[in-house]
Amino acid sequence: MPISFEVFERVNYPESCVHSECRFDETEGRLVISISGQLDEWCSKVLTGGMLEVLEDGRGLLRTVVIDLGGLTYISSSGVGALSAMMLASRDRGVPLFLTRVDNRIKAVFTLLGLWEYFEVLPDLEPDRRPDR
Repeated sequence: MPISFEVFERVNYPESCVHSECRFDETEGRLVISISGQLDEWCSKVLTGGMLEVLEDGRGLLRTVVIDLGGLTYISSSGVGALSAMMLASRDRGVPLFLTRVDNRIKAVFTLLGLWEYFEVLPDLEPDRRPDR
C-alpha cells in the first residue's frame, strides 16, 4: 500500500525557500527524499515539519528512509540540525534513516559540528546495501 504524500502538497514553501527543492518518492516502504539547492534555516523548518508528518502518516508502513544529498549545494548548521532531528524521529519509530551521495563540502559541515559519526551513509541508492560510515 503506497503512502500518501499529500502532506507535501499542503506545505506552502515561502519565497525564501525558492533556492531549495525536495522530492519524495516512496516504493514498498522505502522513502527517498532528494534534496537539491540550499538547505538553510527556513527551509530546514519546512522540511522537518513535513518529514515528521510523513513519519506519523507512514507509521508501520515505512521500513527505510534515505536522504539523497547529491543535489545539495549548501547546508547551514540549521540544515544539519534538521537532518539530525529527522534521524532521531525515524529511529524513535524504528525506521532507519540513511544519507547518500554526500558531497565532501557538505560532509565537512557535519564533521565541523561533530555530527558526522552519528549518521549512517549509503554510497549510492541501492536499497539493501549495508551503510558505510
